[in-house]
Amino acid sequence: MLNYAETLMKNEDYKKLHDYLEANLKTSTDVRFLRVYIEYIKVQARHVDLPKVYDFVLKRLYHHWDVFSFFKEYIKILQEDVKLSEEERNEIIRANFHKLFLTPMNNFNTLWKEYEAFENEVNKGTAKKMLADVLPIFQKTFRLYTLYKNYLNYSQKLTQDQIVFDDFFEILDIESRNVAFFDEKHLKARMDFIFNFFSQHFDKEEIYFTWAEYLKKEGNVDEALSVVKKGIEKVDDKFFLYCYYGTLSNVHLFDKAFEHYNSEFGESKAQNDIYDILVINHLNFILKNENLSAFRTLFIEYVFKEIGPQVFIFVANAEYFTLNDKDIAFRIFTKALEKYPDNVDIQEAFVKFLIKANDLANLRALFETFEKTQSICTMVAEFEFMYGKYEKFREVIKYIKRDSLPKEQNLLSMTFKNQFEKDFNLFKRNIFSINLKDNTNPLFKQFLEKVSHISLPKINSDSVIEFLRTLKLD
Repeated sequence: MLNYAETLMKNEDYKKLHDYLEANLKTSTDVRFLRVYIEYIKVQARHVDLPKVYDFVLKRLYHHWDVFSFFKEYIKILQEDVKLSEEERNEIIRANFHKLFLTPMNNFNTLWKEYEAFENEVNKGTAKKMLADVLPIFQKTFRLYTLYKNYLNYSQKLTQDQIVFDDFFEILDIESRNVAFFDEKHLKARMDFIFNFFSQHFDKEEIYFTWAEYLKKEGNVDEALSVVKKGIEKVDDKFFLYCYYGTLSNVHLFDKAFEHYNSEFGESKAQNDIYDILVINHLNFILKNENLSAFRTLFIEYVFKEIGPQVFIFVANAEYFTLNDKDIAFRIFTKALEKYPDNVDIQEAFVKFLIKANDLANLRALFETFEKTQSICTMVAEFEFMYGKYEKFREVIKYIKRDSLPKEQNLLSMTFKNQFEKDFNLFKRNIFSINLKDNTNPLFKQFLEKVSHISLPKINSDSVIEFLRTLKLD
């Protein structure tokens, strides 16, 4: 956006520049782009109403870290405006000072000094009271200003292409501390500015996801959906956003997603991960938002279009875990093995299903024919040890290699950045559930490790929760 505008200005191509400015002016938060707009007005307009021009620019930049220079120019222009009375001029300048004291900007200390000078020049008798009235607001913002020191030179950074995406989450962390100081309307305006600012400089799915999640938590679901659509229009790698949209709405965008990625599927859709992931998430959406009949009908349609192993795995598990239909799940796994007899993912998922379904006979029979992967052997060995026979357990463990214990993961996160990174990864992991065998919750593993030595009493389903409440782990 910026380079194009500067090039048009340099080449004096004012017709194209006018159209380009008109198309982007109301959404831009780029100080250099708005500087081009001011210069264009000065060159092209016969009767320039500069106070009005600067008033518009300041409204676009009130929350920007580099607004100070524009404000200084605005004051100078107002002081030269003969159409204003002295009282009108002073009220406009004072109101802008007060509004800018809410923004942790470059030259924040200088802003205060200039305000002191302004009030003393207007009326020394009332200056002290005027300053005292505004001082608490200045002090609150100053606390944020001290946190912003490393992020206040964005004009220079942008010029040198040094702005980094990690700043996005760091700045959200800082802004989240505004909650204790400012009203809800101001906070929303600040957050809207920051999301707009970074979305204009980075084509990243994370920005639109975080933005949409923020809006959803504020109760603005329609705005969240608009943000996701905006991301889909702008981001090149928009695959996640297509799937994520369906988690916010009972309307999906899978038709558009298939159309967009159709050229990447090639002749063999079953060998394309993107196709399988879209199919899985489409089926998941239908299961959650429509009914079982629609879910099964769509699955049958996809079977005839050719699908990969992971789709069969998902549907089989969906039939068992959400619909409690063991027989249909078994038949789907069997159908998957007929189509992909050597696929390890299907075999591992089938073993996991048979264990949960307590189908020991089929588990043992299929284990003899399956690939002896570490995952399959570990699952079967644990099942035989706990619920089967020691002889069978000994037969299985000969296939198992000793692995190191999984590294502990720090799941506690307090910062805005880590919270949304965690949320983003959780959404993404579930949407990109092509590798289902890796979706094991580490907390559940830790729980099993702790209770493995405990002799558990027999409990019925009604007392499970109460039992877990009283169970003490070392």
